Amino acid sequence: MDLKSNNHQQQQQVLDGSDIVELVENEKVFDKFVEQKFQQLDQDEDGKLSVTELQPAVADIGAALGLPAQGTSPDSDHIYSEVLNEFTHGSQEKVSKTEFKEVLSDILLGMAA
Repeated sequence: MDLKSNNHQQQQQVLDGSDIVELVENEKVFDKFVEQKFQQLDQDEDGKLSVTELQPAVADIGAALGLPAQGTSPDSDHIYSEVLNEFTHGSQEKVSKTEFKEVLSDILLGMAA
């Protein structure tokens, strides 16, 4: 099994209500999760995530919410766009690891509620 599919399976296992809260509230574990996810996404290894590099994370969040794949529905595409805007704060600038962690935490806790 390759690392990428293993990480995807781990994320799917994490995304259950109480498990999400436990993950986010355990700072050490959440920091490790964010670090691994950030490194996986940061393809050019510049320490920031571009809009393109954020797309897999946005797709994973959409899948966790039960949305159809991007590009299949205008309504779901709007939600994907909103999730991306949460990370980029509406700009096309790159996202730091700190910003990524904060937004991911907010989104995950929102999903768990």
